[in-house]
Amino acid sequence: SDEAYEESNGHPDLVNTAVPKTSKASIGKRNLRGKAVIKTQTKTKKKPKRAGKARKKRLTPLDVSNLILSKNIKTETELHALAQEQREQGKTDVVEFILNRSPKTLADILSTTWQMKGAREKIARSKKSRMDLLQEASNSDCVSGCNGDWLQCAKEVLQNNGINISCFANSVRESLTNGRKKHHNVMIVGPANCGKTFLLKPLK
Repeated sequence: SDEAYEESNGHPDLVNTAVPKTSKASIGKRNLRGKAVIKTQTKTKKKPKRAGKARKKRLTPLDVSNLILSKNIKTETELHALAQEQREQGKTDVVEFILNRSPKTLADILSTTWQMKGAREKIARSKKSRMDLLQEASNSDCVSGCNGDWLQCAKEVLQNNGINISCFANSVRESLTNGRKKHHNVMIVGPANCGKTFLLKPLK
């Protein structure tokens, strides 16, 4: 125990001796370490941030693309008109977006937006044959301005030029079915304004 001990020859007398210097040094070092930790913790303590003004969110190309679709915007002029309309209402997001982009970038956004919109339909159409597309067109409504008069006019053009209607129809059908091949192509020749373009333009 600490009360019973033996001293070696020449060892200093330990009776009523104060704490050794090494012990005091160790205690002091521990105290300093504790103070350093407290000091470090005090320094790293962060002050609460002040509530500042919220940063305004800018429009992204995706935002503008969605706007183009929702407003059915097809041209840059229509996009400019919408931006001006919103500016007059106190909204400047679209105006800022346009002014920070080049005309080429805006044109690319418009073009890409509508290309993506019609991509699935285009893929589905590419998988159909020409005759399938022709059949669908024949079952749908006429284009604006036609009023169902094209067929009658086409018959008159063929008759006026001495072309057999059934023969012409069969030639066009074979060309659509077989594609561009020798002895299957259809070529219409004649003077200007005789209806050549009129006969085949609906197939475009």
